[in-house]
Amino acid sequence: MRALYDAGDGPGAIAEQNWKLTSAEGIFSAYGGTAAKRRTYLKSCGVDLGPPRAPGFGFDEAKWDALDAELDAIGFWDQASLH
Repeated sequence: MRALYDAGDGPGAIAEQNWKLTSAEGIFSAYGGTAAKRRTYLKSCGVDLGPPRAPGFGFDEAKWDALDAELDAIGFWDQASLH
């Protein structure tokens, strides 16, 4: 989204933001919200954002395969690699 915005493609950046809000956010929410996003960063690109702040909970690793499959089903990995 940022790359599209920086390139002057406002409609493209808006479309990507809308995709994120309507597709990916619901999946992340079902798996713990921010905890799931943090684990996705670690698994996908090796960026460890550290433990959650209180009162947050860590990600349940037993759910990673299901989260990964749902993200894959909506094209998350393809979308994320475009920019």
